[in-house]
Amino acid sequence: MNKLLGSIYILIVTAILFFLFSISVGVYDYSYFINILDKNYNSIYTILVISVLILINLVILAGLIKSNKNNFHLIKYTTEGEITITFETIKSIVYKAVYQIRGFKEIKVFVKPQGDKISIMIKGVILPELNIPQTVIEVQKLVKEKVEALVEIPVEEVKVVVENLSTTTRLR
Repeated sequence: MNKLLGSIYILIVTAILFFLFSISVGVYDYSYFINILDKNYNSIYTILVISVLILINLVILAGLIKSNKNNFHLIKYTTEGEITITFETIKSIVYKAVYQIRGFKEIKVFVKPQGDKISIMIKGVILPELNIPQTVIEVQKLVKEKVEALVEIPVEEVKVVVENLSTTTRLR
């Protein structure tokens, strides 16, 4: 709710600043607004200050929108109450599952909602001596099983992107 109010505030302030900017550059007759602006209505300083304030407001608005996208979580309702599971928790489960299978060395995990399901993308580096399709299929199956078992949220798909082959092998 605070983000919604903050967004509305920033949009209103930005609209007011655009209006004041248009007065400063002469789009509107300044005589109607002489009480708002002082004698230097079209000075470079007024235009500069208003321009900077517009930019600041747009940056804050973009930050609110972006931070909202990064704070994903799933909410599950039970008879006992509400359960909130962050995507970071799901990523931890994926990391643990992937590293149970020999093969991947460096991975990055991305979780995306797909309606009432989730999609998982894993990008990583694999050991060169392994069969890539077989290892990827094992990872996909295990990740899907673990996430669905521990979080009880259906997994739409598990995409695996093999970005490179590892240049070093693990010691046994």
